Amino acid sequence: MRNSRRDFLKATGAGSAFLVTAGLATRPSAAQQQVPAEDNLLSGGGAPAGVTEQTFAEAEKLHGLEFTPSERRLMLTSVNDQVEAAKQIRALEIPNDGPAPANMFNPRLPQTKIPQNATFRRSIGTAPSMPGNATDIAYAPVTHLSHWISSGQLTSRRLTETYLERIGRYDGQLHAFVTVTGELALAQADAADQEIAAGDHKGPLHGIPYAVKDLCDTKGTRTTWGATPYKGRIAEADAAVARK
Repeated sequence: MRNSRRDFLKATGAGSAFLVTAGLATRPSAAQQQVPAEDNLLSGGGAPAGVTEQTFAEAEKLHGLEFTPSERRLMLTSVNDQVEAAKQIRALEIPNDGPAPANMFNPRLPQTKIPQNATFRRSIGTAPSMPGNATDIAYAPVTHLSHWISSGQLTSRRLTETYLERIGRYDGQLHAFVTVTGELALAQADAADQEIAAGDHKGPLHGIPYAVKDLCDTKGTRTTWGATPYKGRIAEADAAVARK
């Protein structure tokens, strides 16, 4: 049975990544269309080692598809281009503590001026009085927590102790944390309370405890990247997001 390229893409949507990659050659260039049927693109050494037209023929069986030798040659050219691009990306040395790669599209025009001292501002509004129940405090939105800390109703240490107590009580069931740095969190909370009391309030997140995802390296702290082979790994440097 013969299938169109569109049927191929539909069939491979939930299938192997290899076939999805191969199916990206949906519109061959004029040069590709002129490749003679008897030519073998492998003879020129342009195709990735180990990937042949026969590789596609065998992979087609997984999806009940069938392509002609000419169609396989066109897909082989596309795969070659993609493999070379992947090799270039993998060759880049990007350290965990280095700046993030440019992976975001910025539509602003060159003449657009960005404020040099842009700051995050807390939502305008009045927070309710702080509840006496620790559970209600723990579930309060961060805008309320920020207001209670800056107004002196709540200390960073009390808030941090509240969360540490809940982690100790529930994490045996939830397994939400890999590494809990309780002593460090309390020391930083005490420092924040002293700074705020002295009038050195750094902003709406000052004194708010936080958790860092296990994918972000934190120097001297067990950071496992969520993978068993790295379960005992101690990070040697801070990732950019952890440092900031």
